[in-house]
Amino acid sequence: MATITKIRQQSGLVLIVIGLGMGAFILGDFFRPSGSGRQAQEIGSVNGKGIDRFEYENRVSEEVESLRSINQSPNPQQTDQIRQRIWNNMIQEQTVGKEIEEAGFVVTQGEYDDIRWGDNVNPVFLNDKTFSPDGIFDPNQVKNYFNAIKQNYPLYAKIQQQQLVESQIYNKYYYAISKGLKANSLESIAIAGSNDNRVSFNFVLKRYASIPDSTVAVSDADIKSYYNKHKDENQYKQQASRGIKYVSFPVAPSESDISFLNNQMDLLLSDFQNTDNDSLFVINNSDNRQAYNQVYRAGGFPYEFDSLVINSSLGTVVGPFVDGDNINLVKITGDEFEKEARVRHILLRTNGVNDAEVEARADSIMNVIKRKKNFEEMVTEFSDDVASVKDGGVYDWFPEGRMVAEFNDFSFNGKIGQMKSVKTTYGYHIVEILGQRNNRLPVTAVVSKLISPSKETYDNVYALATDFSINSGDLETFEASANELGYTVNEAKRIIKSAKGVPGMANAEELVRWANNAKMDEVSTPIELEDVMVVAILINITEKGIPNYNAISEQFKNLVIREKKAEMAVKEMSGIVDLDELAANLNVQVQNASNIPFSSNAIPGAGSNEQEVIGKIFTLEVGDVSIPMEGKDGVYVIELTDKVIVPIEDIDPELFAEDADNNYNNRVNTGVFNALKLDANVEDNRLNFY
Repeated sequence: MATITKIRQQSGLVLIVIGLGMGAFILGDFFRPSGSGRQAQEIGSVNGKGIDRFEYENRVSEEVESLRSINQSPNPQQTDQIRQRIWNNMIQEQTVGKEIEEAGFVVTQGEYDDIRWGDNVNPVFLNDKTFSPDGIFDPNQVKNYFNAIKQNYPLYAKIQQQQLVESQIYNKYYYAISKGLKANSLESIAIAGSNDNRVSFNFVLKRYASIPDSTVAVSDADIKSYYNKHKDENQYKQQASRGIKYVSFPVAPSESDISFLNNQMDLLLSDFQNTDNDSLFVINNSDNRQAYNQVYRAGGFPYEFDSLVINSSLGTVVGPFVDGDNINLVKITGDEFEKEARVRHILLRTNGVNDAEVEARADSIMNVIKRKKNFEEMVTEFSDDVASVKDGGVYDWFPEGRMVAEFNDFSFNGKIGQMKSVKTTYGYHIVEILGQRNNRLPVTAVVSKLISPSKETYDNVYALATDFSINSGDLETFEASANELGYTVNEAKRIIKSAKGVPGMANAEELVRWANNAKMDEVSTPIELEDVMVVAILINITEKGIPNYNAISEQFKNLVIREKKAEMAVKEMSGIVDLDELAANLNVQVQNASNIPFSSNAIPGAGSNEQEVIGKIFTLEVGDVSIPMEGKDGVYVIELTDKVIVPIEDIDPELFAEDADNNYNNRVNTGVFNALKLDANVEDNRLNFY
């Protein structure tokens, strides 16, 4: 059935595409009991209620297995995405899900059918061409699809049913909330005003960046004073995190490892050359068991071996040779031939309205070429295909089907030496056929072996990393030992519990787990991460909440410097109301901005985050020159040249009522969940288990 083929091709048609996963509980007709009553390990908590590790694992496993049942085995990255989605689902169940349950929302069997093939079909089905074979949605195709997966892929069908029903019930809940949200007329008027009220002004800007940091004196007392004033602000609240320094010991194949593998391939060469069953030989001896009966095109292997493969006769084995991370033996097992053409052309682009004019021009140029035999000269003078001009307009040997249809058809169906004006979507091409041929392409079988470190190499690196760990009792000796051995000491400053890696290493969960469980100044034993061994030392522990002074002092120092620069600029710019004079004193230009709405956050040619400055500008009257105003990027002096304020009585609130309502409705889904989640005191302890 075509539908099932589609499933196999698309990694779970609706399961992955919809991304509806809200968990594994089903409301209404699909309720099932939760919890087994047994004591289990907890990987986190919501509102003080533990999240069962075994339930979490079962649900992850169930979703992974549902994909495997349709021959779509998730890779590690996809599995991580499933784990994160299931975690979010379980949080939603304990927050939004509880609200839904108390409100009494259900999805009946009839409603479930309705969103699949009734009057309110889920857009995923409506938009999938599988269910619209003739361009018109066919409900029977959806029925056939669900019957097929229920019969042939029951686990996949179960997961999909859960996802669809849960999506529907959440949508009903959020829709009900959105219907209770109605903006008042003042909010509608505010939206109108923010868009229609506008100002135009001239301004002089003294940028903070124009004042050298070296001219600003900052003391520890200044920084501590700033810290005490601002440490409780939400923008500076810190997540719990750890800081480490670490040394990486690469586990790479040695010259001995490569030599050993090369010798192994030498031993295979004679047998490979003499075998009558190349595919079976590849399956039995290659790391890539599908590398047989492959048509080879130039450029697939390193240059010196590429030409050997292209030009070798049937039965020849090329190699062994190193190709990236592999050593290859390549056997020529057959030949294929494909048509190729060599042409040169001049492109005259069209714009959709000047076709007749360009066609006549192409004919004229072609006639000149036929008389004067000056194709290359005309390419340089007239061709709009800049990339080919340097080669005289030549497209060297290309296979049939490579070019757009009209260009391709003439290149292969015309005769050598023939010249013609050809129309394509690019414009008119003056094309001359220089050659045509049947090009031989070798068919190959490849025995490929991954070049990997031997156990001896691994053990040597592990021993080196272990000695380093043992001899590094504190940070000083850690850094000194690394320097002595010639290794770089790297630093990761803020590793949070949910991190998957550290700077320079994307997949470093074992290192993250160690960092979040280590004691201050503790040195790790060697931690194996893909192709490296890592030894780390914990250098910092940041607790959640108010930032530690030492951890944030450098950031606050920069803010104090900016504050002092603002004071310096305000003092320098005060008392001058002539903008030309002020600009001359500062060695800058007077700039202007026109029709800036109240809703804008940017001043053209200046700052992109200047809402506060724009708000102050609206307090001025035409002709006013402001006092210096501190912004995010510098200090401004403004001269207001025009101001348009739409009177409230001229605004029809109904014109913007929908916009005002949408401001609420667009935030319902994420807003409700985030608010309940924030109030639920969610604890994520998965790092202790995975």
